[in-house]
This record gives sequence, structure tokens and C-alpha cells, in this order.
Amino acid sequence: MKPMTRNKKRVCLPSESKRNVWILLALTLIGTLAALVWWFGSNAPASNSGALATLNTRDVHALVFHPQNPDALFFGHHGGMMQSGDGGKSWSPLASLQQDAMSIAIPRSDANLVFIAGHNVLSASSDGGKTWRTLTTNLPGTDIHAFAVNPMNAREFYAFAAGFGLFTSADGGTTWTSLNRTVPPNTSSIALGSAMPQSMFLGSGQGLFKSGDGGITWTRVSTPAFQSALALALNDRNELFAATEQGVFKSSDDGATWTRLNVESGVTLALALSPSNFQRIAIVNEKGQVFRSDDGGVTWGK
Repeated sequence: MKPMTRNKKRVCLPSESKRNVWILLALTLIGTLAALVWWFGSNAPASNSGALATLNTRDVHALVFHPQNPDALFFGHHGGMMQSGDGGKSWSPLASLQQDAMSIAIPRSDANLVFIAGHNVLSASSDGGKTWRTLTTNLPGTDIHAFAVNPMNAREFYAFAAGFGLFTSADGGTTWTSLNRTVPPNTSSIALGSAMPQSMFLGSGQGLFKSGDGGITWTRVSTPAFQSALALALNDRNELFAATEQGVFKSSDDGATWTRLNVESGVTLALALSPSNFQRIAIVNEKGQVFRSDDGGVTWGK
């Protein structure tokens, strides 16, 4: 019997060794996978693009900060306006307005003045949005797809009237002068700086355009990083921000070069910079999601 036992042991030892090798290989593989999972988890970029709120409106058009209060925001859509008093976390409808608000402008010189423009709309409020009046003008059409007020002059307006081109007014919107009839027909945004007329930009579905003569002539700015400039904003540091189909971009050299901001907002339709806090930026994407940055666009979230 002993030889048989020894023979049996001789047969089993190699099998046990193979099993042990496979177990060792499996443990090594598991350990390697665990290490890779840990490494990627530790080195992956932190998610910093959480939305503050979602606006349940049929469309997204305009966004603007109150000139003196960086926590106060106004949002415009075809059905009227919404307002936030906590930096974009919560919103409520502005009951006094049901008109189309494709553009909203509030001059720094008088924060009680609020102007809106849209489809057959050009209205003003002198009491911060409590009551409204329609402005009587000599514009050939009031289907206004882009509107801006000179931040340093509350009576100097710029408007793009669909089908008629770009106009300006020096008397608060009563009389208008044609500037350029050949700007892109899908113009959606006008950005003015505090050093007018040098800093003036126009955003459209055809890209970004710049004027150095107050809007009379325009030159297209090459933007390899994005195709359409859906919304624009310019601060006192001459930093230009663009909301695009590819996200949000920033330029510090009049649009010559661009940096993509670290926010995964997708197609971004509305953009606002706080005049009283240059570090605060707010945006709204096509889903109505509101994002805010308090450090110039480096980080985003709650």
C-alpha cells in the first residue's frame, strides 16, 4: 500500500502547485486592478461643475447681475423674467412682466433702470422691475434679438433689429441711427466695455465680431476653439467671456487667444458677469441649469 500512497502523492503535488500558481496570479491581478482603480480615482479631475438650480422655462435667453448686488440675478425668457436673491440657487418669477425678454440691461449709473428687448418688445422699468412702460422709437422694426446699454451711460443704447441691422440711440431709446445693416442675421449678443467705443463685440451663430469705431464696421475674430458665440460679456479688465456650444471661454487679449473654463455646461446660452464682484460669473445652459463661479471661472459649484 505504501508505494501506491507515494505514487498518489507524486501525482497530486504538481496539480496543487498549478492551482497555487493560478491563485497567486489571480490575487496579483486583483491587486493590480485595485491599485489602478485607486490611482485613477485619486488622480481624476475633481467634479466642480454642479448646477445650482434648473430653470423650468421653455427657452433660455438672457442673464444679468444687479450692478451693486452680486447675489441678485435676473433671467429672461420668452414668457418674462425670473429673479434670484441668493446668487442663483433659488428663483421666482417677476410677476410684473410677461413680455419676451431676449435681452436684459441694467446700467451701473442707475440700478433702478431695467431695460428688456425681444420679439416686438422694447420696454423699460424705472423702479427695479415693479412697473414697465413700452418705449416709443423710430426703429424700423422691434423684433430685437440683441440689446445693450453703455455701462457708463444709461442713455446710450445698441440694438440689433432682425431684418434691419444694428442701431444706436443716444437719447434713451427715442431716436435711433443705423450703424450697420450687414451684421450677421443671427446676431444674439452685444458686449460693451467701459472704454467705449474701443471695446465692442458682437456674438452670432456665425462667430465673434469686433468693432473699433462704435459699431460702424466689424471684423470677424478667428476663434478655432468654438464656432458660434451665443452670449458675450466684457468686464472692466477687458476680459471677454463667450458662451458657446462647446462650453464657456475666456480671452484676455481682445479675442486673439482663448482659454476654456473648467465647467461642463455643454451648450451654454446665457452668461453674466457681476459688475460689483469681478470674480463672480453665472451661466445657464440649454437645459436651464444654472452654474456659478466665484473665482473667475476656475471652479464652479455650490
